Amino acid sequence: MDAIKATFVFDGRQYDVAAISGDGLQVVCAKGFADETIGRLSQGGFEFVLLDPATGNEVGLVGELVGSEPNVAGGPIGRIWVATKAKHEVRPDRPDAVPEQGVGPGDAISLGVHRGRARKTIAVGGGKGGVGKTLVAVNLAVALSRLQKSVTLLDGDLSNCNCNTLVGITKVERSLEEYLRKECSLDAVTVPTSYPGLRLVCGAQNNVTALLAGEMPRLLNDIRLIDADYLVIDLGAGVGDETLDLYRLADEKIVIITPQVTSLQNAYGFVKSAFFHDLKRAGSLAAFLNQAGSDAQKLHALIGGLANGHPALQAFAGVLSRQRFQIVANMVNDSQDLKIIHNFQKVVGQYLRIDNTILGAIAASDDVRNSINRITPFVALSPEAPHSQEVARIAAQLQPRQGNLE
Repeated sequence: MDAIKATFVFDGRQYDVAAISGDGLQVVCAKGFADETIGRLSQGGFEFVLLDPATGNEVGLVGELVGSEPNVAGGPIGRIWVATKAKHEVRPDRPDAVPEQGVGPGDAISLGVHRGRARKTIAVGGGKGGVGKTLVAVNLAVALSRLQKSVTLLDGDLSNCNCNTLVGITKVERSLEEYLRKECSLDAVTVPTSYPGLRLVCGAQNNVTALLAGEMPRLLNDIRLIDADYLVIDLGAGVGDETLDLYRLADEKIVIITPQVTSLQNAYGFVKSAFFHDLKRAGSLAAFLNQAGSDAQKLHALIGGLANGHPALQAFAGVLSRQRFQIVANMVNDSQDLKIIHNFQKVVGQYLRIDNTILGAIAASDDVRNSINRITPFVALSPEAPHSQEVARIAAQLQPRQGNLE
């Protein structure tokens, strides 16, 4: 069977399609894709156009990067695999053109791509240090592994990593620093732990800020290809681009807060920053962002005044839907603390209009603090304790419903 002649069009550039099927595309670039392009493709669902050169037909699609490889060892990425997620429009250039000619499933050929990627990616953030973000991420990862799942825990705190210490690994041979310096692969800095089914991507042991700008697209791409049932990312504190990029990558977003005012303020700032960070990547929204500045309510009003079907309205809705997150309250003492958490939930919904739910609440406990000194996750140290049972319940809640897994 002859290969289908088609062109992959993304961000105004055209690339050759080497194979096409009902599942997706294999796209090649002889010179190698630019790092910036790979970075944008790696940030979740993206829109592209599939062009049929023979007829001039254009089919608008939504895709997701599921694989990549260089043309030569050590060279730039020259081949990618894109899974088709949804079709949003068909635009024939000529009135007599037949929509989608030459790209029907009857003409499809096999992609032959191994979809080695995490079935579900979970980001755990909090906006500031001291709220127990890393503690929750580590214990959640252990709890998920106890459900007979393969779990990779990635230490995304690139300036103050300590996931390795909390799982009992005190000596790190290789870390994300070596990966960012291109001295080894991501798999080489992924190590087994003493907890069956749980592996750890060790965070950088030194400051790697200077490396991030150029290497973040590669890191985002390689993270997406981690083969595990669950990938849990422990985000760094603050609202730096690298932290927000990792947060944006996740299927499930968890924000850790405590009942203290400073925690609530920082969590709100984190969620808002993540929202605007994502909006800035949608080119059709630039003019509205310039008008609204950092005023979320003004931005909602501007977008809300657009006619149905307006491209900016559709782009905004897509970004907004990705912001949904779940709250895990930590260091909760009583019902008054829970009331404070519920108030935070309402404020986010009212002012940012971001859908959010409370996933769980972990009670304050000396056992939790002692687990840190004993470098043992509390779900392993005292599995029957209320705080451990709560994390186990949260892990169970994060499992896909039967029939929707993978």
